[in-house]
Amino acid sequence: MLDSKKILFFDSECLFCSGWVQRIHRHSKNDDLFFSGLKGKTAESHLTAHERESLSGIILVVNGNKFHKGLALRQLFYEVKAPLSLLLLLTFVCPLFLLNGIYNFIAKYRHRMSSRTACEFEPTLQQKILA
Repeated sequence: MLDSKKILFFDSECLFCSGWVQRIHRHSKNDDLFFSGLKGKTAESHLTAHERESLSGIILVVNGNKFHKGLALRQLFYEVKAPLSLLLLLTFVCPLFLLNGIYNFIAKYRHRMSSRTACEFEPTLQQKILA
């Protein structure tokens, strides 16, 4: 069932990451994008132990194919409407090694980038969060 769906794995304990999950959900074109924390049961069945333990990035699984970091962003921005879809252009203008470098920098400091102290998901998003 989940093999035909798109699943975005993210650090669910990171408020910056959770905020971006909310944005992506709000701008999603289709209803086939699901979300799961890197420490959840869905992650155990779809990701390796190393991928789950890293917690340093997002992993997008589409039809059994895994996309990490910059490639995950590229693939993910295909799935959203404007204005977030405009970020897709930036992922193609920027060479992949540079995109991954920017991604790694943001991943390293992401916990400092959120001004929130708690994050609550709206009910429609909660239905899309897999255990």
